Amino acid sequence: MSSVLLLAPTDLGETVLATGALAQLAGESASITVVTTHAAAPLFRAWPNLAALHIANGAPWPIWLALLRARFDVIIDARGGVFGRTLPTRRRIALKPAVRVRHLVEDWAEATGADRPLAPKLVLDEAARAAAAAA
Repeated sequence: MSSVLLLAPTDLGETVLATGALAQLAGESASITVVTTHAAAPLFRAWPNLAALHIANGAPWPIWLALLRARFDVIIDARGGVFGRTLPTRRRIALKPAVRVRHLVEDWAEATGADRPLAPKLVLDEAARAAAAAA
């Protein structure tokens, strides 16, 4: 079974758009680990094969140390920076500066090698659905 780490963007909207890349690379059976913000955590709690969900709220070093002990086949680095570049992996996916203005789902498609734009994938648990209904 392969393993995928998503270092989700800090922006909630961009995190939603990155879920298409996660679905593309994880497929049906990959073990998934996600590092995200507290606000975006409900987007990932119900993902199939979720191995770990880390909430990045302050100092990243405890999470980084925990991730160093794990081995990932693919890292989707949607944050950029040192955190994602220093973790060992077989394949690292990150967005490159676009040469033309286009939608972020098109950028993720190019980064993952997909032949079409990657639609977001939302997998919500009952707690997230209840919170949305209450809002």
